[in-house]
Amino acid sequence: MKQLIHTLFFLLLVSVAYAQESTITIRGTVEFPDEKFPILIYYTDGPERIDIDSIPLKNDNSFEKSITLPHPGIYRIDLQKWEMLSFWGEDEDITVDFRGRDTARVKIKNPPYQFIENAGPSNQLMNLINYFDYRRYQGMIQAGQEYGRAMGSDSEAWKEYAKDGYTRNGDNALADYIFLAENYSDRNSAVALLSS
Repeated sequence: MKQLIHTLFFLLLVSVAYAQESTITIRGTVEFPDEKFPILIYYTDGPERIDIDSIPLKNDNSFEKSITLPHPGIYRIDLQKWEMLSFWGEDEDITVDFRGRDTARVKIKNPPYQFIENAGPSNQLMNLINYFDYRRYQGMIQAGQEYGRAMGSDSEAWKEYAKDGYTRNGDNALADYIFLAENYSDRNSAVALLSS
């Protein structure tokens, strides 16, 4: 594990040392757009969110734009405040189809997993990280729901089991991230695992 962390740290240093602007194309569709909000591309620097561009939605609910990225790294697409997608910005174009806003009578923001289509090596790993993040989030919801049901029951054994739901979910997520780090540390986007 220690060797793995050193490898990831080295990759981070190398990617920062060779940081340079690059231009990629981001394209996709939105099934149910929410015209009140834009499609934004941003990255974070510590707690600060830095918006770098926005993408207009076309009449056919598609979008496409060449974006200049200031450096290689983790970027996010904020889709009209309904969905978020993390991707590795460096030299791979991004194609993704979003669902968009919730169309149910009662609106719930429980974003689905989004798949980056035709991803190169760095964004293949980001697809896996995004998937495991999605599963962790769903597991957290499930653990909370089970805890609530257990606390309302008469079963002391169930209450004890349910208390550890978040811990079990976190342990599973850690195992997923360790697996990814052990098997994909040769990709620049492996530094994204440091924030997971």
